[in-house]
Amino acid sequence: MLFWTGMLGNNFNINESINIVRDKFWPTAIANWKFWIGALFVIYAFIPYFYRGVADVAVGTVWAGIYTYVFNV
Repeated sequence: MLFWTGMLGNNFNINESINIVRDKFWPTAIANWKFWIGALFVIYAFIPYFYRGVADVAVGTVWAGIYTYVFNV
């Protein structure tokens, strides 16, 4: 995901995309772990089975915003 996002943002420059992956992988991975462990705990502990799909989509939308922020910082 990081590589292709870098490719699209840098006119398909492979070297720049590799540098983006080197710089952004760990901050993005740490944000991913911090967010999804808590989010999945809340979804599976407190959301009824019937609504978990909707909750997962809503939480995924929030994650997309967080990913975009972490990627662009």
